[in-house]
Amino acid sequence: MTKNEFLESIKDLVIEDMIENDILASLTAAQAILESGWGLSGLAVKGKALFGIKATPLWTGKVYVGDTQESYDGIGMVETSAVFRAYDSWKDSITDHSALLTGLHRYKNVIGEIDYRAASMAVHAAGYATDPNYAYKLINLIESYKLYEYDMEAKEYMRKIEELEKRIEAVEYAEEPVYNTVDEVPQWARQHVQRWVDEKIVVGDNTGLNLPLTAIRILIMTERIIGQMK
Repeated sequence: MTKNEFLESIKDLVIEDMIENDILASLTAAQAILESGWGLSGLAVKGKALFGIKATPLWTGKVYVGDTQESYDGIGMVETSAVFRAYDSWKDSITDHSALLTGLHRYKNVIGEIDYRAASMAVHAAGYATDPNYAYKLINLIESYKLYEYDMEAKEYMRKIEELEKRIEAVEYAEEPVYNTVDEVPQWARQHVQRWVDEKIVVGDNTGLNLPLTAIRILIMTERIIGQMK
């Protein structure tokens, strides 16, 4: 796997993760590069883990035993072995990585940070890694491979979603058609609505779907925006 192939394989994953968890996509990507050796480490290949997150006794998932480097004096790095968390996919690895950061108070300065330099410093200061140069390595990767462009893409998607949410809040449903069954829905939207009903995205009450025309249009637009990310 080349570096470009690795970046293409994680790009959408880290952008979606930023939208979901408010952690910069550039930071997640840089950490994945640094800790997985561009997806070529044994942990990444066999353990499907992009991050060297240690498996404590409380961890009930898969594990991978491998070599790593630690700094015990804040200066030099020492070779050692450790038990790491392992997963079924890189997507699961990214999801768990964000769950770790959002779930521990010490990473509070990472969540919501919009500057990749500050985020890199914050994740290191919180004790994520023992390497004294960890933050600078992340910043170098972000700048060398323009990973900050991932943040820009995620922010644009978030802006579009926010605009749609505002439109939804502003809609006066009483002034437009409301559909109670799939058959009542205009032909151009019927296939979408049927799928939403089947997948329980749209759930009505005892009077029917109560689905306004504007809501249908906004849901379709939202799907198109999300589809552009895939």
